[in-house]
Amino acid sequence: MTSENNSATTVLGSQNNHSREQDEAAARKQMRRGILQMVMMNIILPIVIYSILEGKVSLVLALALSGIPPALEGLYNIYKTRQIDAIAVMVIISIIFSIVVVLLTSDAKLILLKDSIQTVLLGLLFGTSIFMKENLIWRYNRQFSGHNPETQKEMDERWKNPRVKHVTNVLCMVWAIGFLIEATIRIILIYTIPTDILGYLSPCLLVVVLGSLALFSVMYVKHVKNKYATIGNNQQ
Repeated sequence: MTSENNSATTVLGSQNNHSREQDEAAARKQMRRGILQMVMMNIILPIVIYSILEGKVSLVLALALSGIPPALEGLYNIYKTRQIDAIAVMVIISIIFSIVVVLLTSDAKLILLKDSIQTVLLGLLFGTSIFMKENLIWRYNRQFSGHNPETQKEMDERWKNPRVKHVTNVLCMVWAIGFLIEATIRIILIYTIPTDILGYLSPCLLVVVLGSLALFSVMYVKHVKNKYATIGNNQQ
């Protein structure tokens, strides 16, 4: 009888592990899809649109139209989540700002300056989110993990762990600093190099900054996991 119970327990444990692995694989797939969408809508399509329109319309209009994909992504996220958060509000303000600039001025630098203002605000949002119910790193992690109730319930439990809060708070501060540095560099470039060149360079600058921050995040999380794994092994 005991042997049968042990066998049943082993089978159930194997099934739970298999189910957990499937959930983790699905979450990773969802995250990769979200990252790919972000890169496509915020980097690749703006560059493609700008390169097609450059020389055919005014520089201000070309830069404004190249901002349509990120704006559409922001509006879609608002529709999908049915939530108006700080970033969503920033997207809406950005759309309004671009329309006003196109209608009232021919200064293309204002369109590019708008991106720097957005980045500054984004940096401030990441920095101040450590005082919110959930910081932005964990909120985006939750968003990229999908809407499976079991996955969300598991993330709720993980969020109760002080180590998770500490690690994600550190990452929020790093991303905040990174965005502020990116904004500073872009503002310097706006007033030091030709605007038409910056139309291509600006999204690439975002690629470099986001790539560096993402790489740091992966390495830092890996370092923390190894650290606590070592501590756990030493205690055993």
